[in-house]
Amino acid sequence: MKVFYLFLFLIVLGACSTSSSIKLRSVPDGATVSAIESDGSSRSLGKTPLETSESMQSLLIEKEGFESSRIFVGRLQSQNYEYSVKLTAKAEDPKVTDIKSRHERLAKTIAKAHNLINNKRYSEADSLLVNLTNEYPYVSVGYDLLGNISYLQKDFRRAIGYYQKSLELNPENVETKQVLDRLRSMSN
Repeated sequence: MKVFYLFLFLIVLGACSTSSSIKLRSVPDGATVSAIESDGSSRSLGKTPLETSESMQSLLIEKEGFESSRIFVGRLQSQNYEYSVKLTAKAEDPKVTDIKSRHERLAKTIAKAHNLINNKRYSEADSLLVNLTNEYPYVSVGYDLLGNISYLQKDFRRAIGYYQKSLELNPENVETKQVLDRLRSMSN
């Protein structure tokens, strides 16, 4: 009987001394977590996923490129708490969105030009690429493709001009340099 009361006493004592803890996860992981006290001060706790038994008023969860999130913790009871926070991506800067849409338009135009060239629709591809080089005069691939069309139509003088322009914009392009050297040796 004494053993039973001793065992019961240890269980009750253990239950009374149980500390509370907080487990915090975020999507995406790696968010910075700060404890915010009732006086407004903050202290860093680490990054998610995180487990702590420290006392605090609320948690501030932050990650670059995402809106911050705040969780009110209040007074912790003798139990464990688990929180999961899905962070929302910040709205993109309109300038970044415009640049992305221009890059997307450029990529689609180049892909369309490749398709037209492969289907031997050279005049359509030529027209498309002339417009592309007017809109993007510093993108060498447009001039390379115009050179390819001219080469395929056996207009080598025109092809040389386009390849030279491409090489001016991108002097490191080994393939364009080789084609240009080959064309120059053919025209001599």
